[in-house]
Amino acid sequence: MNGIYKDCLKRYLEEITDLESNILFLHDSTGVMDGIGDIDLYLYPHKVISVNENVLFRAKYEDIKHKKDEKYILVLKNKGLENKLLDFIKRSETARIIEIDTKSILDSIEDDVNWNEEINNFNSEDIKKRFRELLYYRKLFRKSNIEKNEVDKVVLSAFIDLDATKIKNDVDCYLYYKNLSEIYSNLQGFKYECDIKELIYKVFNENGSLIANIIKNDMFPEFENLLWICTALYEFNKLTNENVEKVLGQDLDKLSNFKEHLMELVEFAKVISKKDKILYIQKKDAAEKLIYKSGINIYESEKDYRAIIREGNGTYISVIESIKTLLKGFNLEGFKKIFKYDFNDLTELKVLIDENNNYSTENINNTKNLFNLIINVFKDIDYIEKQIKYVINSYSDWENLYKNYLYDLQYRFSKIVYLDSQNLIESNRYENIDKRISRILNEYRKRFAEFIEKNYESWENTEYGVSRPILNSDIESLLNLEDNKTFIIIFDGMRYDAWEHIVRPYFETALSERNTKYKSSYALLPSITSISREVIYSNIIKDYKNDVNYITKSESVKNEKLLKESILQDKKINVFVFNMFDRDGHKATEDFYIFYEKQRQVFEKSISELIKLIPNDANIVIASDHGLMRIDENINMKDAQYVKTVKSRYLIVDDTIKKEDCINIKDYLLPYDNKGYFLGGGEKDFYSHGGASIEEILLPFVISETKLSQRNNVNTQKISSVILAQENLVLDDNVQLKLSFKPNEKEKIILVSLYNLKNQNVSNRDIEKILKNKIGKSGLVDGIIRRLIQKLKKDGLDIIETSSAGDLIIYKLNDKGLRGEI
Repeated sequence: MNGIYKDCLKRYLEEITDLESNILFLHDSTGVMDGIGDIDLYLYPHKVISVNENVLFRAKYEDIKHKKDEKYILVLKNKGLENKLLDFIKRSETARIIEIDTKSILDSIEDDVNWNEEINNFNSEDIKKRFRELLYYRKLFRKSNIEKNEVDKVVLSAFIDLDATKIKNDVDCYLYYKNLSEIYSNLQGFKYECDIKELIYKVFNENGSLIANIIKNDMFPEFENLLWICTALYEFNKLTNENVEKVLGQDLDKLSNFKEHLMELVEFAKVISKKDKILYIQKKDAAEKLIYKSGINIYESEKDYRAIIREGNGTYISVIESIKTLLKGFNLEGFKKIFKYDFNDLTELKVLIDENNNYSTENINNTKNLFNLIINVFKDIDYIEKQIKYVINSYSDWENLYKNYLYDLQYRFSKIVYLDSQNLIESNRYENIDKRISRILNEYRKRFAEFIEKNYESWENTEYGVSRPILNSDIESLLNLEDNKTFIIIFDGMRYDAWEHIVRPYFETALSERNTKYKSSYALLPSITSISREVIYSNIIKDYKNDVNYITKSESVKNEKLLKESILQDKKINVFVFNMFDRDGHKATEDFYIFYEKQRQVFEKSISELIKLIPNDANIVIASDHGLMRIDENINMKDAQYVKTVKSRYLIVDDTIKKEDCINIKDYLLPYDNKGYFLGGGEKDFYSHGGASIEEILLPFVISETKLSQRNNVNTQKISSVILAQENLVLDDNVQLKLSFKPNEKEKIILVSLYNLKNQNVSNRDIEKILKNKIGKSGLVDGIIRRLIQKLKKDGLDIIETSSAGDLIIYKLNDKGLRGEI
């Protein structure tokens, strides 16, 4: 039973109850009292008894008439029974029979409202279920008389919980039914005694017969198709019965009465657009798809697409079809043949699309963005194709050309392929476009490799200066490792496109807060990890020894805790190597866009939060050991007699041998194009490295130093913290430590425990047990104690000795001098 209904019924019954009598007689022909057992009126419990027959009534009455201390409600269920008993009731009880129905209850609880009798025509059980909603939707009228048609609207709103009180015309009926159909796919599924479909018809028919009759005849889907097809054809200036029939086919037979009223449907749709712009766009888009599929020739002239967009009629589908029409005639593959359109046509369409803000939906915006991406990619392709003839002789010119035009062509093209769900470019053309890009890149790769072959040996044998680029072996000499903490972060296999599109955005905030220099470095050859990575930091680790944290595979979940602990340690130099580009590249099968999106997820899960832990007073260095090449063709080298070793991206040979598509560096033959090598049926990677392509050699390199003002602020903060964070740690009644820092809970437990076990050997496992016993967790004990020792030494307290015993680390607190106050 609905609690709201029972409460309202109680209020009504209290108004008509005479407490001097113990029996209240009701006539309930509509069932408003059905399901009511006992009910308290004015705090008196009343027992409800339903009576259907004369004999039963008399028997029940004889049983209860003497029970003056108990109160009853006798509910008469039919009119005939009331007439037979009326005289008897008046003589015996001097009482009257009160008629009760839904209207009387509603009128009673809403003193200023008069409901029409129409409310009693609805099943009372249905009303009870939705009584709360009934009261809510009634309030939307804000008037004292609820008319018959308004009752229908209120009840429909309550049953379906979708406001029908604002329905005034056929457009409102259409929008209401459209929303209703989307919420309730099966209108027969309502568990009401009332006929919901008939109720909808009644409400609609009071406000316009068009939609009411369409629903009554079960042809709403067909009508809707006709409505929007007429609208779309009209805007294409193609609205005729013949074209409508061409799109709808046999479905039009059911709607034959509308053949003479097509323009009226267009006007109807225009009114809909004023009330629900989004629905109008969506339905018109869907209709346009059907029109295009029907084969009706929309574009009769080359300028039709411009007119459609310029005049503000360019919906999602018309924009897509306009782009498709142009792109079909544009030379995307670079073939030597005459095409209908050139870049002027594409850029003109771009301007028209950008200026058309009439339908700025998500789909339209996505299409605009994709088309802009297409325009920009092919603009760069067109430019670099024309620049091939020019000679490039300096490393700085190569860097500028690569970073401005070449580095991410394949990435951006793969993004277009992935995002082009509407087939703006015909799918069978993508392979030829990809070959065009590879052909252009291979030409530049060749010329860059020849530049490398000519200069590499002299670069290796001279000190770094303005006459040559930075090699990876030069990086350590360019770093200031004395003044501040430094974080050297190396991404194995990171190309320039991976840096710009994936890595850089995560470092942008940290780099913007520092004095940052964006440079480039060159991988050593062959461009493999063992040669070109360790040379960046091997001498640093050797020279600084105990002042270095070094962690490889830093993105690994296994290393996550270790990495966080390392960042928080007070180490001068921190070298972290992230391997995911190289590791995943060797086993990847997807093109760049999807491959890099997977790396973005690695950043989100494992790296982005770690970057935030880097202290503000630390320098940041970002580098790569080598790039990657996408291998499009694999060559079997089993019959090459001159080859001693075969790797995917380089060959080791006996003598200096010239080979097409390779350069010679020492004993290596290094390919520069998009080919790879293998022996027999060996593994063939989709991405590999070791060769002399510009993608494998030319790498991002960033030096970002903390600003001087930051350093001064940090030093000031440190001085302040020494003063403010002083703490006296009591070890026993006679000994306390005066500390310039505030030890955390674990540090306090460790110090007190070591003091209590002073001059005894305590292992790291012993301390783990102590911490788990005290606070339930231990953490990385070795790292905690290393940091604690460093903090104590800064306060002149060299009191914790360390040694090792197999796998254990042994600690001992030397208490000499710890007598009295320190």
